[in-house]
Amino acid sequence: MPESAPEPRSGRRFFVFPGLVSGVDSIDLTKRLVELAGKALVLAPDRATAVRTAGAIRQSSWPMLTIDDVAHRMDPFVSQQNAVCALASRYDGLDLPGHGCRLEVIENVPDRDHLQERFLSSRVRAGAALSERVRTRVVQGVGRCTRGSADWAIVVVLGDLTKYLLRQENLTALSAELQAEINFGVENSTDTTQAEIVENVTAFLSQETDDTWREHGEPLVAQLRAEAVRTLPVGSEILASAAPAEIQTCALAGQGRWQEASAKAQQVAQALSSGEATTKGYRGFWLYLAGIWAYRAASTGAPTMGGSLANAHALIRQAEQTAEGTWARYMPPLPAMEAPVLPAHDDQAVATATNLLEKGTPGRLATRLSNMIGGLKETAASAYEPALTELGTFLGAEANKPSGTGRCDSTWCWGNHLWAVVEAKSDQKPEGVIAHKDIRQVGDQLRILKSDRNHKVIPDGSFTVLLSPKPAVDQTGAIGAEEHAHLVHPEVVWEIGQDVQHAWEELLTSRTGRSTRDLITFVGTTFQRYGLLPSQLRERLTEHPVGTAGATLP
Repeated sequence: MPESAPEPRSGRRFFVFPGLVSGVDSIDLTKRLVELAGKALVLAPDRATAVRTAGAIRQSSWPMLTIDDVAHRMDPFVSQQNAVCALASRYDGLDLPGHGCRLEVIENVPDRDHLQERFLSSRVRAGAALSERVRTRVVQGVGRCTRGSADWAIVVVLGDLTKYLLRQENLTALSAELQAEINFGVENSTDTTQAEIVENVTAFLSQETDDTWREHGEPLVAQLRAEAVRTLPVGSEILASAAPAEIQTCALAGQGRWQEASAKAQQVAQALSSGEATTKGYRGFWLYLAGIWAYRAASTGAPTMGGSLANAHALIRQAEQTAEGTWARYMPPLPAMEAPVLPAHDDQAVATATNLLEKGTPGRLATRLSNMIGGLKETAASAYEPALTELGTFLGAEANKPSGTGRCDSTWCWGNHLWAVVEAKSDQKPEGVIAHKDIRQVGDQLRILKSDRNHKVIPDGSFTVLLSPKPAVDQTGAIGAEEHAHLVHPEVVWEIGQDVQHAWEELLTSRTGRSTRDLITFVGTTFQRYGLLPSQLRERLTEHPVGTAGATLP
């Protein structure tokens, strides 16, 4: 909306972030708050999550309603004195004003509603194009129980939505009112106890009979609102300027007018080019579409389409060079088009893994894989850290645990083409924020590794991984974090470990009778299919820079 548009006023929301409260189980705290409120609406991107959470936070005697019960109206839920209602992706068109419901639980970021969104978000890295859509869902979702200016409700935030709301670029794009409410909630969920949160929530819910909130809470929110400044995300104007051409392009493609669709898609890509890094991933996506549609035009055999096959190849190559990550490079090549050459670090990984496959005995390698998976299941450093280094070995890296004090837990080096440094905090609890000292610790590890390897420069694209289940990092630490440092949840590494196990099981089963040359091709295609080439691993492990994951405290 334009800055000049009047800001709609909703009721008051008191945000609670259980994941930021140290020493407290998030579900146990949420269950206590739901008991105080008497009922709760639970929203999540998928039904399984919504139902699981609703079942965990309700009292055993309370009914749990789902979309099957409220498909046409919310009356069956509103009429209950005590109940929970679990709904998936119902961020709009759902009103619970007044006493209908005083507490809402909203879990996880609604950024992957369907396959296209998942692809654009996780592979294309076109977050700028999706940010407004996601932000709208979040704003609508947190307002389901505050439909009028006289309404008030508790909003309990769970899952990765906590991390989303703490990122500065996401928070400052919200209205001043919502920024103030979120900042107030963060402040009152940090460096506190469960007893203090329960006391604050009780005061908030007692507004009809007690003036505590109005006298002590409301003035603080009003002050934060006066200090808040709304800032449109970088690239907003560029994306807006490209939107008309996007719509025209899709209309042309829908009519099978491929040559015109390709030309118009190139106009979209050109409009997005002025957004530089912010819109780079989305621009690569549109260049790829332009290439595919140019190929469709050439495939019609129409005499007016001369030369469009060469144009299609050129556009696909441009998309590969422009796109963020590896998705365009590993799409099936067009007919008569050579597959792109693998980057040097991917080649190195394939060669090293092939050598391990040829020289290792199947039984011994299978045992090592099993031990690695067992170690990644643990949280104790004594088991987890050796498993990390073994994981790096099976990824075709030269993997080591550096000696000395103040060193990281594992280094993965694909020659001197790409390095990864891993610092594991696997024994931390999924609550509170990562300490400033932990962030400082990872800042210089690549420079130390450069010295260890007696190499003049750190290879381009090298990165540092800070492994922790905590939802956010200390804000001061985030400000000073190096650009190469990234926050990764242990579940991501566990998924990579499982992919490694499955890939190597295939390699060990099918290696017999293959020449070294055949094995290199086989290892390369298997690693690529499981997302285990270094360029693909870098995508999987660099989604959340430490510098954007800080808890923004008032």
